[in-house]
Order: sequence, then structure tokens, then C-alpha cells
Amino acid sequence: MQKATIFYKNFYKTIIFGFIFLNIFACTSGKKALKRGDFEKAVLLSIERLRKNNDHDKSLETLKQAYPLFIETQQDKLENLEKSPDMLNKWDDMVGIYKSVNYVADQIRICNPARNAIANPQRYDDELAHATKMASEAHYQAGMKFWENPTRENAKKAYYEFRKCENFTKNYRDEVTQLLIETKEKATLKIRIELQNPPNPLSDEKIRREILQELDNLNQNKEFIRFYTPNVITKTGENPQFSDQVLQFTYSEFFVGDAQYQNRTERRLDSTARETTVNNQKVLVYDKFSADVNIRSKRIYVRGTVDMLIKENLNGTTLHQNRFADENNWTSEWATYQGDARALNDQYRKLTQTKELPNPTRMQLFDIFCERNASKIRQGVRGFYQNL
Repeated sequence: MQKATIFYKNFYKTIIFGFIFLNIFACTSGKKALKRGDFEKAVLLSIERLRKNNDHDKSLETLKQAYPLFIETQQDKLENLEKSPDMLNKWDDMVGIYKSVNYVADQIRICNPARNAIANPQRYDDELAHATKMASEAHYQAGMKFWENPTRENAKKAYYEFRKCENFTKNYRDEVTQLLIETKEKATLKIRIELQNPPNPLSDEKIRREILQELDNLNQNKEFIRFYTPNVITKTGENPQFSDQVLQFTYSEFFVGDAQYQNRTERRLDSTARETTVNNQKVLVYDKFSADVNIRSKRIYVRGTVDMLIKENLNGTTLHQNRFADENNWTSEWATYQGDARALNDQYRKLTQTKELPNPTRMQLFDIFCERNASKIRQGVRGFYQNL
């Protein structure tokens, strides 16, 4: 019971200390923000402090000092923006300022001590509506200017401008929704996929799965790329023959050599100690033993290459090519021995218990090749298209 009482006392002390610390932190942070000229933060921190303590004099004083300075700096920024020749971005900045001032006014109005200290906080409702309309129009006109010369890059820029227009004013003009669809379609790079089948009867399911998974991921994460994977073709019903690029994968080589055998013999020596008595004295005697281990191995050399080629669909110009080459040895190793089995360590003992594996089929070796290279090919695709 006594331990429980001590625990709860310490617990409540911690809670009380935490509240005191947060209150002190809010107060001192507001003052620091005021000193370094971050008047908006000083105002908001003071209001937050006053919500917790209506009679906190230092926070009231900070609020009274910081708020007029905040309004003054915002008005200076607005005056400079009014003179700015940058008709595209100045309205964006003015909207941001008007929203910031209105937000501070709202925070003052819902906090009684702050509302008593700042009776009529400044608001820019009419100005905000006007600036929002002007920002929408500025981005609409910028988008139309890019759309006059509808290259893929200009279409992308036009799309971004129309999207900003919509972000400021939903349904600003009736045609903006359609323009967003048209510009995005024009800006989207469309790629047809050609996966050459490996020589019969081989199957490259592992590589195909990795490639198509990567392309579907890029379709989801890249805004202006459309790979015509089976999923996309099924979903859109589009004809991939009208693509901008062709992404080809071909198997230029898959070679399997003949089985090569090797044989080597290694002698293993070991000993154990035992205690015996000689001339009435206990001594250690070492019993030595040995074994000749005959190790046999079988190796089959495998070499394969996959070529990745990216080219323009219209004129066949090569944009990128990469060759993924791989060499590997399939091996089987086993052993027999003559002599004392106690001389064998774990490695040799395991070999003597292993039997010769049958030669793998060509399909099994091709599966190993696909397993070893699928991720490399996937990374190659990602490396080219990731930054487009």
C-alpha cells in the first residue's frame, strides 16, 4: 500500500511538472519568436498560452507587442507585391498572406483574453476573394500560353498551371476540367512493352513477373508515364501500337556447357588424448588416426544474356540499351574416404554422406539464370525511367 501511494505521488508530480514546463516553454518561446522577428509565431504562441491561463500577463504583453508588428510586416509585403511585375506568382503570395492574417484573426476571436486585448483584429476577406480570382486567372492564362505550342514538355507545364488554377478556384471555368485531361494525356509518355519469348521449351516467368511488377509500380508512382502492361491494356482498352516508345527485352544468348568432372584426394589427420599410468604416474597419451578423403565434383558452366532496348516508336531511334550478362557454374560435390572416420571434420563428414546429384535440365538451369538476373533487370528499367 505504501509503495502504491509513493508511486501515485511521483506520478502526479511528473504530470504537474510537465504542465508547468509546457507553460513556461510556450511563454519563453513566444518571447524568443518576438525578439527574432517571427511575429506570427509570437502571436500564435501567446494565444496558445492564454488558452491555458487566461490571466498570464507575460503572454498578454507579448501578444500586444507582436500583433501590430505582424500586421505591419504583412502590409509591407503586400505593398511590395502590388508593385511586382511577376503577374503569375504575385497573386499566389498575396493569397498566402491574406489567409495567414485571417487565420490569426480567427485565433484571436476564439480566445477570450486575446479578443479582449486585440478588439478588432485585421481581416482581408474581400481582398482574399479578389486575389484568389486573380491567381486562378493568372494560372489559367499561363496554361493556355503553354498549350498554344503543345509539345510534351509544354503540355506538362500547362497541366500544372491548370491544376493550380483549379486549386485556387474549383470549376473556375467550364473548360478547365477538359483541359486538365487533354494536357495530361499529351504530357504522358506512352511505352509499348515487347518481351521476347526465350527459346522453346524455356519459360522466363520469373523475369517477366519482375519486369511487369516494376512497370506497374512506375505506372502508379509516375504521373506522366504509361507503360502498356497487360493490366493497363485491360483497364484502358488502348492500342499500344500508338505508343511513343518501345521497351524491348530479348534473349541474345543462353549457353549450357557439358558436365566437367574433377577429382582430388586430401589426407585428414587428427588425434585424441587419453590418460594412462606410466611408472605410477598419470600421463596423457595421444592416439593418432588418419583418413584419405576422395572428393569428386561436377560442374556445368552456364552463360546467358538479356538485352534491354528502348527506342522511339515513330522513327526507331535508339534511346537506351543495356545488356545484362551472367555467368554461373552449377556444381555438385560428394566424397568417399578410406581410413578412420574419426579423422573427418564436419565438412568432410557431410560430403561423404552426400550423393552425386543428377544433371539439371536446361529448364532448371534457365530458372536459376532468371532468378539470378530478374532483380538486376528490374533495377535497370527503374534506373532509366525513375527520373523522367
